Amino acid sequence: MISKQDRNRFYNPDPDHISYRNELVEWLKTLSEKLKFKTQTWHMSVAILDSFLSRCIINKKDKEMVAFVTLYLAGKHSEIPEKIPPLSKILCDFKNYSEK
Repeated sequence: MISKQDRNRFYNPDPDHISYRNELVEWLKTLSEKLKFKTQTWHMSVAILDSFLSRCIINKKDKEMVAFVTLYLAGKHSEIPEKIPPLSKILCDFKNYSEK
């Protein structure tokens, strides 16, 4: 089991990421629901996102792609293969989001 101290080490939010994180989490939730993923998949994608943002400095443009990849990775881990849509469909949804 992971101790509380080790758990906190995985998420140490940078103030610059917090405001943008909320928007990304909402988008991940919307896309996850649209793809009919399990709630567990969405939670895993947010955990991966938090871990990545706490360790890396990335620009605004790349944050959207990082969020997209976290959902795809979580889906590959938690969902049955038939439930994962082709990457081209997910990329189309991602493109529509990033154009807003």
